[in-house]
Amino acid sequence: MNDQQLVALCKKGDRLAFEELINRYYLPLYKFFYKHIFDPKASEDLTHDVVIKLIENIDKYRSYFNSKFSTWLFKIAYNTYLDYVRKRPADREAAYEEAAAGIPCEKDMLDRVVQQLDAKKLKQKIDELPAEMKSLIVLRYFKDFSYSDIGKIMGMGPKTVKWKLHNAMERLKKTLKTAEVGMGR
Repeated sequence: MNDQQLVALCKKGDRLAFEELINRYYLPLYKFFYKHIFDPKASEDLTHDVVIKLIENIDKYRSYFNSKFSTWLFKIAYNTYLDYVRKRPADREAAYEEAAAGIPCEKDMLDRVVQQLDAKKLKQKIDELPAEMKSLIVLRYFKDFSYSDIGKIMGMGPKTVKWKLHNAMERLKKTLKTAEVGMGR
């Protein structure tokens, strides 16, 4: 059953359809948060928050402009992340220490940017970016969303997404080069 069919059943109060949607998106949502904040407990809490919002707001979902359910759901996740960023403590060094050593990524551009760096340094530099830049990178390079879907999630047009993503990658490159110079490379 596809997402649209499940949503239609959810709107009629079908508990099994809700369970199927939650099971389908729980891990992708968790990974989205973890790639932003590198904290397993906070990622789990934020994922639960999104699941609750999904249940409470399923009647508000409409397939406007051929928007996919996943786009709508990740817009909720993005807004939840922004709320978290506004409230989080400034020092998260302990979360970096616990972060897994390796970021799975398949995009050529990001690979070229980070060839010389270890995963911990990359995570640290991505996390130092402003929230919007960080989200653009995560949604595009780690979650494989299209420019159009990212635009719907973040409330901007696809061309704006492409331009802002380019700027985010340029800033990341400069940050990484500055770090290399500081390390004597």
